[in-house]
Amino acid sequence: MISTPLFYLFTLALVVTFFHLLVSKTSFKIFKYVPAVVMIYAFSMLLGSVGLFHFNESINSIYKLTKTNLLPAMLFLMLLQVDFRHFLKLGKSLLIAYILAVSSIAFGFIVIALLFHFNTNMSGAFGALAGSWMGGTANMIAVGSALHVSEDAFAYALVVDSVNYTLWVMLLLFLVPFAHIFNRFTKSDDNLAYLGDIGCACSMGAKRYWLLIALALSISLISQMLASKFVFLNSTTSMVLLASLFGVLGSFTKLKKINGSSEVATTMLYIIIALIGSK
Repeated sequence: MISTPLFYLFTLALVVTFFHLLVSKTSFKIFKYVPAVVMIYAFSMLLGSVGLFHFNESINSIYKLTKTNLLPAMLFLMLLQVDFRHFLKLGKSLLIAYILAVSSIAFGFIVIALLFHFNTNMSGAFGALAGSWMGGTANMIAVGSALHVSEDAFAYALVVDSVNYTLWVMLLLFLVPFAHIFNRFTKSDDNLAYLGDIGCACSMGAKRYWLLIALALSISLISQMLASKFVFLNSTTSMVLLASLFGVLGSFTKLKKINGSSEVATTMLYIIIALIGSK
C-alpha cells in the first residue's frame, strides 16, 4: 500500500506516461473509440479500488494541493494557444451555428436536470458533462471543480462522456458525405484559411518547457490569491474564471508563440485526471 505523497504522485505519473506512450507509439484501434484520458482515469480508479493508495492526511493534502495548483495552470496554457482574432473571422454563419449549438446544449441539460429532479451532486456532475460537450475534457474538469463535484459523481459523468463521444463520432462519420451542404450554407470554404490557426500549437524557437511551467504556475498562484479576495459564487469558480481570463489575454501577446504549451497543458490535464480517478 502506498502511503507517502511522493510515491503516490510518482505512481500516477507512471500511469500517465504509460498510456501516453501507448497512444503515441502504437497503432491500437481501441484509442479511436476510447480516448487516452478515459484509460488513464479508469486505470487510476482501478488502482484506488484495489486499495493500492492509503489516503492518509499527507496524501489527501498533496492531492488537494496538486489539483488546485495544476487546474488554473492548465487552463491558462490551453487558452494561450487560442487566437480569438481568427475565430471572429470565421464568418457570421459559423459563429451563429456555434452560439446556437452551445445554447441548445445548455438549455437541454437544464431541462433534463429539472425533469428528472437531480440532486445537487448529480446536477453538478451533469453540469461538468455539459462543460465537456461545450469545451472538451479540460472544460469538464474546470466546471466539475467549480461546482465541487465528488469523485464518484465525476466518474459517472466521464463514462457517459466517453460513450457519447464514440456514438457522436460514428454519427459525424456518417454525415461526412453531406458536408458540402453545410459548407455551402455557412460559406465555410471562404474561411478555411483561418481554421488551422484557431487552436494552433505555435512555435517560437525550441520548446521551453521550463519557462511555460514557471509561467503557468505563477498565473496559478496569482489567480488563487485574487480569487481569495474577489469571490464570484465560490473561490474555485473565481480561480477558474481568472486563469481563463489571463489565458485569453495572453493569447493576444507573444506568449502565444512559445513552443511547447500544448504538450505541457496536456500533461497537466492527464495528471489531474489521474488524481481524480485515484480517489
